[in-house]
Amino acid sequence: MKIIINGILGRMGKAIVKLAKQEGFTIVAGVDKEDTILDEIPVKNLPDKLPKGIDCALDFSSPEGTVAIAEWCAKNGIPLVSGTTGLNDKQREVLRSASKKIPLFYATNMSLSVALLGKFASIYASANPDADIEIVEYHHRHKADAPSGTALTLAEKIAQARGLGKDSIIFGRHGKTGERPRKQIGLHAVRAG
Repeated sequence: MKIIINGILGRMGKAIVKLAKQEGFTIVAGVDKEDTILDEIPVKNLPDKLPKGIDCALDFSSPEGTVAIAEWCAKNGIPLVSGTTGLNDKQREVLRSASKKIPLFYATNMSLSVALLGKFASIYASANPDADIEIVEYHHRHKADAPSGTALTLAEKIAQARGLGKDSIIFGRHGKTGERPRKQIGLHAVRAG
């Protein structure tokens, strides 16, 4: 299978290069912020500079990079797998639109255990409407987004299970806040180490 990797110069991109080579995939090219070469793989700064004949694109880049690669894949009929986090509603809409034209898989975390955690948290939240829910996540200091896409997705699933909107998710608290309201989901991000 011939693939391209969007965000190839990042931590996840480099991990995918290593794994893809071990599994026998052909990495045709990469996309990142600058034209360069990584491990004999040509890297382009724009999707329009990519060669044709690609079977699938993998995306672990930035929200802006995800939008660019999704539009390029939709235009060229190339399936897309994306795990980029931090997308806003407008950027998610670009993915939804692209998914009507190409096979597209998007997840803020590719782990089966995290998918199950989301399902179980939704079941718990629905079955225990009076339980206060707080999510506290810990990541290394190099983590690019806070909260992480995984924590945000988990909070959104819990809110949905309780029939609440995204505005019920509270990002940290400070000062004299008074008694905690029932219909809130607290989300806290710690970055250290």
